[in-house]
Amino acid sequence: MTSNRELRPILRAQRAAIEMEHDERSVRLADAVMSHPIIAAMPVGSWVTCYSSYRDEPPTRVLLQRLCDAGYEVLVPAVVGEHLHWHDVTGEVDDPRAWTLDSYGIPRPTTPEIATSPSELLALGVRVIITPGLGMERSGARIGQGGGYYDRFYEHIPRFAAGGPFRLGITHFGGLLPDGTIELKPHDQLVDDVIEG
Repeated sequence: MTSNRELRPILRAQRAAIEMEHDERSVRLADAVMSHPIIAAMPVGSWVTCYSSYRDEPPTRVLLQRLCDAGYEVLVPAVVGEHLHWHDVTGEVDDPRAWTLDSYGIPRPTTPEIATSPSELLALGVRVIITPGLGMERSGARIGQGGGYYDRFYEHIPRFAAGGPFRLGITHFGGLLPDGTIELKPHDQLVDDVIEG
């Protein structure tokens, strides 16, 4: 049996390795999103939304900070009842005082709601909506956690081809599936492009 004195440094090293891998994934995802042609072409001051990662979702801490540092106005969704409401990120992404939890325990900024409906979000001129998913296809098909929040939201948002915001899907490595894998139902909404993170 290993003594506690011997076990502690082993467990600390394992935890540090996990945290380092998480940070590296967060940086890689931020690099991929920031170099996406739609993001790279946005003028400073543009509005963009990005989810705050939760549990095993691709990590967005670095991405949120990079979007703020690039001069974009960044909104993060929060679950309120059956809908998504949107809060402004102040730019202090690493400040724990700037964050609280929504009704599902998902981190969101402590700032007041900026938009509480799709029409309010559209009125701001949001250019990109960064959306998480358990799995996605290049066709735009997406499977989420099962709550339907983004599907209900996107029902009221025009597609990019019709002048709406660009829907950029983010899924974890291995979550990019062959087209036709995801069973689409009538209420399911598509994204415009997918990045694995």
